[in-house]
Amino acid sequence: MYNCTVSTSRYSTRLIARSRPSPGLVQHICSTVDGEFFKMKWIPWLSAILFAITTAPAQSASATGEWLVADKSARIAIHACGHRLRGTIAWERVHGLDDQNPDLSKRHRTTLGLPILIGMQSTGLDTWAGRIYNADNGKTYAAKVKLLSPTSLFVEGCVMGILCGGETWTKVREHAEDCPASPPTPPAPKQ
Repeated sequence: MYNCTVSTSRYSTRLIARSRPSPGLVQHICSTVDGEFFKMKWIPWLSAILFAITTAPAQSASATGEWLVADKSARIAIHACGHRLRGTIAWERVHGLDDQNPDLSKRHRTTLGLPILIGMQSTGLDTWAGRIYNADNGKTYAAKVKLLSPTSLFVEGCVMGILCGGETWTKVREHAEDCPASPPTPPAPKQ
């Protein structure tokens, strides 16, 4: 009388037989067990969504891009160079020269395009360590960079590992280009 075409467990068969459900309920239970449940219209949509979620690449925040420094006087373009990050001055409010560089032969070069974040290696999730060049005094310091959010980057420089100072940069643009070649050194000024 209550006959499903697929085998059911002993418990569910006993439950159906004991409770004497209405024929309509038995038909619904049997059609669900027979596979009608899996032919519903929402199953293809759910399958498509699950497929898209599992095959889409993870979109994580990135430190690469163009960052506005805290005092808004310059933008730093950060590129991934292999497994390291490198930052160069991409824009500056007032163009300047690297006139404080301890290497006298480099004092004539412009600061635009100058590498300031050097050899930044990953030290953990969204953190990097390397060196930072300060064109204002011509010195290079140990540095740490931490991505606080997709649009905030904390940059910190340290002297002897104990005297540290830092600031938060704001992302203004994404970058898709690879690591740029080192900027050419401009010719010495004519005398």
